[in-house]
Amino acid sequence: MSFRRKKAEGSRSIIFVLAFILAGIVVATALIADRIDSRFKESIVEQWSVQLSSISKISSLNIESFFSKFGDNLLTIADNPMVQDKTFAAHHNPDDTSYCCIKSLYEIHKNDIDAIVLQNKEGGLILGYPDNFFKNPDHLKRLSSKLHVDTFEKEKIYVSDVFTNKDVQQDFVISVPIFKHSNYIGLISWIISVDKLTKKYLDPVILGQNAYLWMIDNSDRILAHHDSNYLGLNSWYIMKDFEITQKVAGYSMQQSRLYLKETKEFFEEMLIHHSGIGRYIDFAHSEYCLATYQKIPIHNNFWTIITNVPYSLILEPVKRNTIKVYVLSGVVICIFTLIVLLLFRLQRSRQLLAKETEYHMELAKKAEQIKEERQKKLTAQIDGQEIERKRVSREIHDGLGQYLLSLKVRLEEMYKSVPDKLSDHILELRSIFQKTLEETKRISNNLLPISLEELGLSSSIKNLCDDFSANTRIQVDFVTHGVSELMSIKQKTYLYRISQEALNNIQKHANATEVNVQLLGNEEQLTLIIQDNGKGFDYKEGYNTKGNGLNNMRDRAEILNGHCQVESMKGQGTIITIKIPIQKIHAKDTHYTS
Repeated sequence: MSFRRKKAEGSRSIIFVLAFILAGIVVATALIADRIDSRFKESIVEQWSVQLSSISKISSLNIESFFSKFGDNLLTIADNPMVQDKTFAAHHNPDDTSYCCIKSLYEIHKNDIDAIVLQNKEGGLILGYPDNFFKNPDHLKRLSSKLHVDTFEKEKIYVSDVFTNKDVQQDFVISVPIFKHSNYIGLISWIISVDKLTKKYLDPVILGQNAYLWMIDNSDRILAHHDSNYLGLNSWYIMKDFEITQKVAGYSMQQSRLYLKETKEFFEEMLIHHSGIGRYIDFAHSEYCLATYQKIPIHNNFWTIITNVPYSLILEPVKRNTIKVYVLSGVVICIFTLIVLLLFRLQRSRQLLAKETEYHMELAKKAEQIKEERQKKLTAQIDGQEIERKRVSREIHDGLGQYLLSLKVRLEEMYKSVPDKLSDHILELRSIFQKTLEETKRISNNLLPISLEELGLSSSIKNLCDDFSANTRIQVDFVTHGVSELMSIKQKTYLYRISQEALNNIQKHANATEVNVQLLGNEEQLTLIIQDNGKGFDYKEGYNTKGNGLNNMRDRAEILNGHCQVESMKGQGTIITIKIPIQKIHAKDTHYTS
């Protein structure tokens, strides 16, 4: 009897110890899960903060560049002696077309602006395009009054306050004063709608559901917003009215007061600082959001870009992760309980085998996570390079290209008016200038091949092969069959860059005389084969050599869920085969955000 009692007491003690251990594991698991969620939340918020700040800075730089470009155009026009003479004469003749530089400038930029106007110092019209924009002379005087300038300074750019025109459209004016012998004689101005600026630089930026960019001027009036009902309203007054209710839909009274307090602090800081990050209630959706702001210096004015993303969107991965952590914790607890119960019956070898299996599963999981993280970093790095190339290409096209085009027009005018003895020199200058334009176009196209969108992948790679053959004297045979152009611009760009990298390697290292390029496709897969008859190389040795481009080609192929195969032997040439699965076009893949 005593032995049985001791055995029962021993069993109860074991059960008690097991229950105590299990309870400890449950508590520890809950604490660890909470800590993991907290760190994961901080990481997600930090990533979004960096992304929002980057988007704000890029967008503000684009808009600042827009104002700088159009201001510089006006400075060039204001320095033109013919324009100064016409302004000094202050005679309005709508049939006068002798000053074509103003009209040419308007024709070049008419998709980005509404009008260009030359006024005398009293605000009267001298010349303007388009003609129907200037039927009401009082309208021009009102435009001049928007600048709020008592005395103009020479070679300075002025930007007016945003105002609403008769068509209920928000406009602003970029102006440069015209001086003759240090005397102010008139004004040359662009008239531009905020809507055109918004559609070019803000609307293409995609952040996610209920996440967007919006913009205010230095008087807090809303210039750009995805909900047109808010355009022209004062953002500060909207938030003050919003604060009076002290209750935000979907949140408790305590949360509402806290969120509204943070909203007020966010807008107060935005009045003081140049840039920053904070939290506020989005008045368009009544959601608590993470937000950044970036002020844009526009000559004598300041505008502010605000980006926001709801915390509900930010924390969605955290919620999914919490469920996974607790489910995993429950599984771990169950497994642990079973293991503890089986400790009395299983051999030591089986216990070690189970732990070893669990360990290897964890290693495999971590290896997969590391692979996914590397893939994400590579994608971000390469996409960032493409965005930067697109930005530089646009700067060359919109900035340097426009100046060169303007100079070409001046040369054409000069050629008509110079004596015959100078015409040969002008022709030589025109020839040099034409080559400069072509080289500028080539550099811009190399940074961002426009033909990918206009002509498609097959034609773009063919043009690349033709240019390569013309520049290197290496014969290139290009063959294509069954290639569908219904793929994303990202896929086209990556395949184009792979082709470009392979041809560059051939030019630098292969000593080849012939190259064969094949682009083959079907409904499921696209295959790119690039073969040369060069000197070849040891693949394992060449693959680990920095700067040969093989890693770049492999990385781009893997990002597209494909693979890159290289076959090469010394003295027998090289064959590079890229196989990419064809994917349907997604909205997020149709363009790069810049």
